[in-house]
Amino acid sequence: MKKILLGFMLILSINIFADYDPYEGQEDIIENNLKVNKKILSDGKVKLEKIDYDVDIYEDNIVISLEVESKSSKKNWNQFNKEIFDNLMDEIAQEVRIALDKKDIPINISLEVEGLFDDEELVYNKTF
Repeated sequence: MKKILLGFMLILSINIFADYDPYEGQEDIIENNLKVNKKILSDGKVKLEKIDYDVDIYEDNIVISLEVESKSSKKNWNQFNKEIFDNLMDEIAQEVRIALDKKDIPINISLEVEGLFDDEELVYNKTF
């Protein structure tokens, strides 16, 4: 009986300390889909390339971080049509909502641009 009780306590203690994220698999799937389907963002004239997507899902929040790593990324971002970029980000938000089957969840999307010699700069942050 003592062995059964000790085994049960061991199983409970392992579960308490386990880092379980119920959305981890979905985060990876969404990231991979975005990397394939949205690897280049364009307004018809200007392109943002080499985009790295990071999706984090918390209880009732979704945060999507885009990081653009390109030699001309700052120049391209400054010339990018911001209205079209808003539309592209809204499309991404809708795709994520459909993938998660959550119609009303807020999705925060941010864009960091890496310069040629300087650090990353947050140039866009909006909640859809």
